[in-house]
Amino acid sequence: MSDKSYSSDLFLRQGCDNYSKFIQLMSKKEHKYIVPTYQIDLMWHTHILSSIHQYHEHNMKVNDTIMNHDDSLNDRTEGGALDTNFRAMKELWFKVYNTEYSIPGGMYRGEPPKHFFEPYWVKEGRNMKCLHEPPKTLRK
Repeated sequence: MSDKSYSSDLFLRQGCDNYSKFIQLMSKKEHKYIVPTYQIDLMWHTHILSSIHQYHEHNMKVNDTIMNHDDSLNDRTEGGALDTNFRAMKELWFKVYNTEYSIPGGMYRGEPPKHFFEPYWVKEGRNMKCLHEPPKTLRK
């Protein structure tokens, strides 16, 4: 979620709108898993983290069920559960909203580079930079 689009107000407002549409599709229960775009997933996590109580109340009001969020499904093999359900989601989205589900800047871009997992990141202006080694203040 470090793509520049995530600092765009327009992109984030669009994400809120798409998340609302996503929640409405949950009530259709046409598929076992409804797979979000990264844009929608950011809004979903934000909704949960803002207040789990309000999250559950909102879900019950909108679609009479609790939306479980399962981040454990991550096998992106072609024909696998995630791939199959994402394709089904794209079809359902188009059928209901008559628009494409894929969002530029809001889709899976592959595994992060190795330096993403490095423990030493520093803020430089509005960006983060990986040092690949401890900052001088942490060295012995």
